[in-house]
Amino acid sequence: MAAISPGDRRPEAINPVHRLWLPRPGGGTGLLGRKARGFVVDRVTPPGDDAVRHVVNGSVELPAAVAEGLPLSDAAAVESLPALNDLMARLHGPALDALGEHIAERDAAVVESYADIARPLAGFVPDAVAVVEPRRCRVYDGRRYARACDVAGGSAHGGRLEERVDDVTDLLDPAATADLPALSDDARRDPSTVADAYIEAYEALLGDGVR
Repeated sequence: MAAISPGDRRPEAINPVHRLWLPRPGGGTGLLGRKARGFVVDRVTPPGDDAVRHVVNGSVELPAAVAEGLPLSDAAAVESLPALNDLMARLHGPALDALGEHIAERDAAVVESYADIARPLAGFVPDAVAVVEPRRCRVYDGRRYARACDVAGGSAHGGRLEERVDDVTDLLDPAATADLPALSDDARRDPSTVADAYIEAYEALLGDGVR
């Protein structure tokens, strides 16, 4: 995203939060209620600050590659969901709010979510939302999707500050669907080839029918 954005932007400037997960085989749901994977560490870049902050899951043993490869000596550690929610409100929230303000100043922007989170930025209503899966794209009206996020946010789930995509899409029908054919490595390196292959999905997302 940073490479194709206007100007010279660092990836952290348009992606202030990144979460590392690891598989969790066996039973149990972990800190964030996920059965198949567990939260390990977050990277957060506060607004107007080049210094990166890290948040680690203090209830699990960090993999050696993570502990040795990241500067985690000053990382905040959380061991419960309430503690993580409180820290996210103080650290993650301002970083995402600042990004939201920057987006609001633009004529148009593409916001890519993370970790199956339905609404990566709060406080604005998207024109349209694309839910992308292997070989398929579902496109939703932005206002209806935002209302469904509000409804899903009032239900009980693993993280009070984060609605899951499935929790939201279970509440409404897509305005359009499109196939996403698999492309070779060489084809994915050619923007014109990608555009031609996925034109149906682009038209569904950008067309007036989903506004």
